[in-house]
Amino acid sequence: MKYQIDLPKGQACYLSSDISAPFTKKADSDTIVTAPAIEEPIAKCEADVSLLADVVVSKFVDHIPEYRQQQIYKRQGVVISSSTMNGWVHQLSPYMKLMSEYIKEQILQSSYIQQDESSIKVMDGKRKASHTGYMWVMGSTELKYVCFEYHKGRGREGPE
Repeated sequence: MKYQIDLPKGQACYLSSDISAPFTKKADSDTIVTAPAIEEPIAKCEADVSLLADVVVSKFVDHIPEYRQQQIYKRQGVVISSSTMNGWVHQLSPYMKLMSEYIKEQILQSSYIQQDESSIKVMDGKRKASHTGYMWVMGSTELKYVCFEYHKGRGREGPE
């Protein structure tokens, strides 16, 4: 039996159990065939896909930091530790990278592209020094897509 944390839109989280496995009996024999399990974005994760999607969209689209999301869930009676939520976001990053690459590809194929760079101060790890990095923004007004790309310098390694 598996329990998943699910987040219906506009409602508090709740636990739902998924105990059924679709199966059928082959017509020509006594063999029972079970359907393959649905692939989950994070293996053995208690969070439902809808909750994972809500965390990622809240973070990257609505700009709600993880600690504020945790406060929101806590008010709804669900405590999610910062390490758990951060782990979810990191494990979902390959999917977000695929989406980002798709969006960039669509922008580059559009008939009109807007592009701009902004310099930003970037901390160098644990050292207190910083350097100037560059955030490139590409957009398509016809598609209403925007893509951000970070580069350490303004050289040839800029956006393609």
